[in-house]
Amino acid sequence: MQKDADLTGTCTTEKGTVTITGKVDGKKVTWSYKSDFNGSPLTVNHEGALSVNDNITGTASVPEYSVEGEFTATRAK
Repeated sequence: MQKDADLTGTCTTEKGTVTITGKVDGKKVTWSYKSDFNGSPLTVNHEGALSVNDNITGTASVPEYSVEGEFTATRAK
């Protein structure tokens, strides 16, 4: 849900549903959530941009493990 520039909601992962927080600035969108991997806490950060077809594409990173990858998010119907 977006209220002004703030973004809140949930994200469903293999481990269940997590709460996300983020920001919207024009077409730029950032959000993150906390989770764990084998009992160790981690943060998943997403940075992306809204495309003309309402998808968000960008990068996801996990700073605790120094990993990064690409993602595409599609609006739920």
